[in-house]
Order: sequence, then structure tokens, then C-alpha cells
Amino acid sequence: AHLKLIFVKSPPKTVFIIIQDINVPKHAEMSECENKNRFELAINATNSGLWDWDYMTGDIIFNNLWFTNLGYEPTELDHNINAWENLMHPDDKERVLEQLNEHLVGKTNIYQTEHRLLGKDGEWKWVLDTGKVVDRQKNGLPLRVIGTKMEITKRKQLETELELLNTQLEALVEKRTRRL
Repeated sequence: AHLKLIFVKSPPKTVFIIIQDINVPKHAEMSECENKNRFELAINATNSGLWDWDYMTGDIIFNNLWFTNLGYEPTELDHNINAWENLMHPDDKERVLEQLNEHLVGKTNIYQTEHRLLGKDGEWKWVLDTGKVVDRQKNGLPLRVIGTKMEITKRKQLETELELLNTQLEALVEKRTRRL
């Protein structure tokens, strides 16, 4: 550790010695930079879209992955809550907005839903959307909500196939049991 010694003389014969570790601010700065780098690597490694919603204005900042996971360029969609709602599958919208509202009013610790969003190719993409109010007004109203969106279409397809196989297997077992 690098120490900086500061001698302060105070009459009539009192001497103060101040020792300051000059590495602490530099270490904190490096740590902050490393944390930012880790965060960006984690977001990219999980292929997650990131969103930061200003609840009072409705504006949302999306990272590029939020758009590209759906096949869009960042300039093709508005950066507000309406753009997200307009992409949502009609069969999912009521449930998703209800769960979001429960979180916004403080009934749940996080908001998390699986729902479909319309990709640029016209196909519905399943997403895992997770968020949290990170700043509230004194009266409890949300100010800022931050979250991630991960595309899970393949997982949902596998779940559907597994359910179909289970149904077929149950039918075969029932048929076989009746024969015996």
C-alpha cells in the first residue's frame, strides 16, 4: 500500500500525523470499472435485452440486444412503454399488465412474466421479462423500473413437445392397462 504522510505542526509543541492510503480511490475506481465490465459481459453472455423505464414519462431506454433479439434495429421502434405493449401478444397482454401492476403497487418484490412479443419476421417470440422498481416517490409511486428480457422461444417449444409426449405416454399406459 502506498501511504501519504502529512505532518501538521500546531503550537506550542503538538504534532499531528495524518496517514492517508492513496490507493483506496484508485482501487475503488478500478473496481467500479471492473464491475461495469462484468455487468456488460453478463448481459451479453446471457443474450439479454436490458430496459430502463422512466415510469413518470413512459420513456424506456433499451439496449441493442432488446431490439436485435426480436429482429429489429434500435431505430425501428419507439423507446417508450407503448412500443413494448404494442408488440405483446393479445392473449398475454392482460395477464402481463396485471402482474406488472402488482409489482408497481408493491405487492410483489419483482415483476417476472413469460409472454410473447412480435418479432420483425412476423413470428411470436417467447420472452422471460424480469424487472424491479428501483426508485419510488415518497408516496410509493414508482419512478424508475429496470429489467431484462431474455428470449426463451426454444425452451417454450421444448416444454410444449414434452407435454405432448407426456400426454401420448399417459394415453398409451391407459390403453395398455385396459388391455390387461
